[in-house]
Amino acid sequence: MFNETASDLAQACTELARGGKNFLTIWAAKLKRHALVEGIPRQRFLGTRSLLDIPLVTGDKLVFYEDAKKFDVE
Repeated sequence: MFNETASDLAQACTELARGGKNFLTIWAAKLKRHALVEGIPRQRFLGTRSLLDIPLVTGDKLVFYEDAKKFDVE
């Protein structure tokens, strides 16, 4: 956890999502107390897509694309 980069975190979360875990499970098990996570998820809309943004201490955000079961750093 301590040497994990934001990209590593996104990849690990994507693997969990594609393995069948829902966002709430990933949040509770991986993200909620992670050293890189700075705050709570915030929902936003991109057209008709609903996304979740998780602020990171790096100033970036971890974005969850539920329809693709994918996390990205933006």
